[in-house]
Amino acid sequence: MLLTLLVTVILSVVVLEFTYLMRVQATLSGNLIDDLRAEAAAEAGVETARAVLLNDLVADSEKGVM
Repeated sequence: MLLTLLVTVILSVVVLEFTYLMRVQATLSGNLIDDLRAEAAAEAGVETARAVLLNDLVADSEKGVM
């Protein structure tokens, strides 16, 4: 009787720990995806700014403005 209760408690603890770890892993995966999206958006913003500045430089040089 006592052994059955002990085994049940141990299994319950193992299942709860596993469930907790899976939730943590799912959260970490979501955070990684958000981080990658933010990094891609930042890089795209930098490249857009470079293109605008380069376009302005070319336009100014064609007008003879420096």
